[in-house]
Amino acid sequence: MIFFVSEIFGSQGTLLWWGVSARSMGLGNAGVAARIDSFSGYYNPALLAKIERKEIGVFQSNLWENTNYSFLSYVHPLLQKGCFGFYLLQLKNGGAVKTDESNIVSGTFDFNQMAVGLNYGKDISSLLSWGLSLKTLNSTLDRYSQTFITFDTGFYYKINSYLNSGANFQNIISYTSSDTDDTLPMILKIGFEGKIIPEKINVFFDITNNIFKGKMFDFYSLGFELQPLKILYLRIGKNNNEITGGFGIEKTELLNFDYAISLHNEFGSSHKISLNFKFGKPVKLEKIAETPETPEIETPVVKQLTEEELKEFQDAYQNAIDSYRRGLFSKALDDFTTARKIDFTDSDIPLYLERLKLVVQIIPQCISPGKTNDLIRRGVTYFVEGNGENAVKVIAYALSLEPENFTVSRLLTRIEEYTKIRTEKIQSVEGMSLVDQKLYEVLVNFRKKDYSKVIDLCKEILILEPDNVLAYKRLGSAFYALGEKTKAKEVWKKALEFGPDKKLEEILKKMEK
Repeated sequence: MIFFVSEIFGSQGTLLWWGVSARSMGLGNAGVAARIDSFSGYYNPALLAKIERKEIGVFQSNLWENTNYSFLSYVHPLLQKGCFGFYLLQLKNGGAVKTDESNIVSGTFDFNQMAVGLNYGKDISSLLSWGLSLKTLNSTLDRYSQTFITFDTGFYYKINSYLNSGANFQNIISYTSSDTDDTLPMILKIGFEGKIIPEKINVFFDITNNIFKGKMFDFYSLGFELQPLKILYLRIGKNNNEITGGFGIEKTELLNFDYAISLHNEFGSSHKISLNFKFGKPVKLEKIAETPETPEIETPVVKQLTEEELKEFQDAYQNAIDSYRRGLFSKALDDFTTARKIDFTDSDIPLYLERLKLVVQIIPQCISPGKTNDLIRRGVTYFVEGNGENAVKVIAYALSLEPENFTVSRLLTRIEEYTKIRTEKIQSVEGMSLVDQKLYEVLVNFRKKDYSKVIDLCKEILILEPDNVLAYKRLGSAFYALGEKTKAKEVWKKALEFGPDKKLEEILKKMEK
């Protein structure tokens, strides 16, 4: 059993190399740039900056020789103030046989290791995040105990839409309260996540290096993740010591279940399961939930400003709104910055600035005529004004019209990542736009007399094309069929604003009688 303990638990701090997420462990234990959930603080505290909801994570694995390995974590994001996290990790092995100097059995003993981590992550920019971790590690072997306190720091950087990177410097400062010469090694972990086919196939690669050993790297992890279905993930991985595999089920966006199996070189196989549960409102979308579908921004009343300052503030604020709605995103950013300098207490401007900075990095302006550019302007307007769901829908529609347009694809990806709202990748039928397809679906559902579905489809069309007369006409017809004649009249009158229609005018005249 002494051989078992020394081989499995190795040098000090080995517990913090093992992994705590069945998803990452199914990927060969790659996680420095891969995991954005309640397990992130263990792998790289910088990943916490991307978390939007409160989350709880639980991990459990029964290993070899009565060895139990468990993990519990909680993360709590704060609007514009980063995200805090806590985790508790325990590895317990019991029932080892104790012998005296004559090799006579004298009882049993336990080997326990426990780690407690406090983590923090925050965005430095839209591309770069930073994190810090304070950890305590306690090891107890029979009657002997050691305790270490150590600090880590990590970074996460989005290279482009297809490649993310991360780095975690472990044990950069460490301290022990025990009477021992043992030390925790200073470790550098570097990781990459590559999207071979976005939303379908991803590859993950981590390397780990003991900085003072002089090797290029001590440990590597390589994993592939395939998503054959919207709720199902399949994984396979390899590292220095084992081959791994597993699967994940995302039943809803709030609950993830993951399973992994590891085939070890010397100790057979082991199984791991983990659950990640999200709850509460996304911190960056709290305002979105309260924002109407087509919000009107009112110039705020600013107190304690002179009349001249108030006029200057109102002009800059309104100019910013006019600019981004016209496609002048960089100018809108400058105007909001000017307004912010005049009145730094306005609570809305920081959100507009944050969203516009994301857009300007990709498209500084979009003023050329054309349907795609018109959709981009409207999509960005939805995004800046807080309606993330409609922003994603409209820009996804723009991408369906020009599927090879890398700029639109990049903009959609970044807005999806920011809002945590995903859209199905739109596959247009040859010769038909997405709106044409939806109008056809409207006819099909009319024949089925599924008028509620007709209404939903027409509303989706009007988000994409607010001036689509046919959608207005069919929406009014659906309301009329359901007996909601007042709503039908309102919608049909709206249709007539875009052009005359004698038949529709006659129907409205009869309804007025």
